[in-house]
Amino acid sequence: MSNIVVPVVLGSTVVWLAIKTMAIGKRELYLPPGPPTAPLLGNLHEFPKTEAHLKLTEWARIYGGIYSLKMGPGTAIVITDVSAVKELMDKRSQSTVDRPPNHMADLVAGGMNMVLSRYTEDWRTLRRASHAILTQQACAGHLPIQR
Repeated sequence: MSNIVVPVVLGSTVVWLAIKTMAIGKRELYLPPGPPTAPLLGNLHEFPKTEAHLKLTEWARIYGGIYSLKMGPGTAIVITDVSAVKELMDKRSQSTVDRPPNHMADLVAGGMNMVLSRYTEDWRTLRRASHAILTQQACAGHLPIQR
């Protein structure tokens, strides 16, 4: 009996690892649509090294204002629809405010990167400061400077 248990457990482990590895880079069913993915890489092989905004705009035209990208084992949700961004920022900000820990972003920006930082008191201070200068009324005051 024990002669068969070891090969069965080992074989099952190998099959399980193969299935889990092949799932890396694959888009989950609950995610918004996006460009086709490659196993392990997801969309990393398609993501340009320069002028990424052009590729993101092209994908937005194809897949709509909200789409997903698989970056290896990670996922990025891209929102280009103005009304969806406004809804998220104005009415649902609590559900999207926190970020996963990002050691590299903390090192590069000294913990003062508002886009990638965690929901902390420092983040709230940065948000209050940016909100004060980016309201619609404040932006109207910036127009003469831009001209």
